Amino acid sequence: MTFSAREVKNEELRLRYVELLQRPDVYPTRANWSYISESRMRGLCALLYGKYLAALTIDDNDREELHDVAVEEFPKYLAGVGIDEAVEAIYGDIETNTAAAKSLIRDCGLFDAHRLETLLEAGRTRFVLDLIDVYRREYDEDQLADMKSLASTLDNMPELGHIEERHGLWSRQRRFICPEGHNNTADNVFCNQCGLDIYGKTEADYSRIELLKKRIEALESLIDSRF
Repeated sequence: MTFSAREVKNEELRLRYVELLQRPDVYPTRANWSYISESRMRGLCALLYGKYLAALTIDDNDREELHDVAVEEFPKYLAGVGIDEAVEAIYGDIETNTAAAKSLIRDCGLFDAHRLETLLEAGRTRFVLDLIDVYRREYDEDQLADMKSLASTLDNMPELGHIEERHGLWSRQRRFICPEGHNNTADNVFCNQCGLDIYGKTEADYSRIELLKKRIEALESLIDSRF
């Protein structure tokens, strides 16, 4: 295997970027962002995501142009970088700024059924349900298997709320206590206050799950048509 002088120079620069980006005070210039995006440098996504998240938290009084550039340029970079690296970076930190992570997953087509199922099993129900209608940039047979597994898990979620029996002096009542602790009559399927059912799903969530299943059917049809 041989490498051109250009490839060696690019790798030297990439390693220099890796070193610099680990410093909290260093942010890429707009020219840096353009070069990184155009050359699709590998191994920088998690570091650049960190810069993006940090820039979002900086107070207006301390904000500099490079912070605004990071907020503007990172989503563009993320949309063009390899999907495996992008997924690894964003799903690797959904806690620092959950809303930002959701937006990036949605806007950059970073649906990943395996990661979402893992989060669902870890109790991140709302995060997952809010993203199951997102399209992925590209699909393959592995994704199909993961999507089927996710759909099955969504259909078999444990009860997060409960039905409670209340006994009075002359009467007995059954109440539906939703996952958020709101009190409803037992015949309510969805909570009157937050809209959740006993599994922590809303009516809109069930619609999104059905859309996921239709996407599975479509992908399965595409795969079958190639054989």
